[in-house]
Amino acid sequence: MSGNTFGTLFAVTNFGESHGPAIGCVIDGCPPGMELSEADIQPDLDRRKPGTSRHVTQRQEDDKVEILSGVYEGKTTGTPICLLIRNTDQRSKDYSEIGQKFRPGHADYSYLQKYGLRDPRGGGRSSARLTAPMVAAGAVAKKWLHRQHGTVFRGCMQQVGEVAIPFESWDHVPNNPFFAPVADVSELEAYMDSLRKAGDSCGARVRVTASHMPTGWASRCSTSSMPRSRTR
Repeated sequence: MSGNTFGTLFAVTNFGESHGPAIGCVIDGCPPGMELSEADIQPDLDRRKPGTSRHVTQRQEDDKVEILSGVYEGKTTGTPICLLIRNTDQRSKDYSEIGQKFRPGHADYSYLQKYGLRDPRGGGRSSARLTAPMVAAGAVAKKWLHRQHGTVFRGCMQQVGEVAIPFESWDHVPNNPFFAPVADVSELEAYMDSLRKAGDSCGARVRVTASHMPTGWASRCSTSSMPRSRTR
């Protein structure tokens, strides 16, 4: 099955399943000589990890990253960097009742049709859990871009379902569970609670900015779509 590698000059291949012993990625193409440690990667994983509020999955994972290769004496060697994140809270029995069912809004059915097999335990390879190694790889790329060009990336929630979020300040983003650029998120909390009570879900829109990008590196992308996602 192809499609697990992203990028060309900086290529990232992720591996693992939601309920396997571990997930991770291999980065090929990171230049040598950059100082790199787990401490450079962990803050981004901490922002992504589950169980941080009642509005996200309650699976309890520390998401502690381990660098297995590609770094010597605190610096990248230019060889493949392997990052490992161990799964510690796999509760496969929670999915026993849906072993023969398909969940709306998930990849269960399309995965079965495309590959002829399915792992119902949290979605297997199609689980949102596999975003963790991509976040880890992104942290490495982000450090190199900032070191070489001063590039800074920022992101925030712009809309949740039918609720548009006005922009007040980037300072508010790390201080609420929605990463919203506003001081008061009570409306968002009430909206999410109503969805949970109704057993429903919604889509969302995010805003991502990159400053100090080298000339010619940027490309235009569309932000008009609002894919559906789980409320829990």
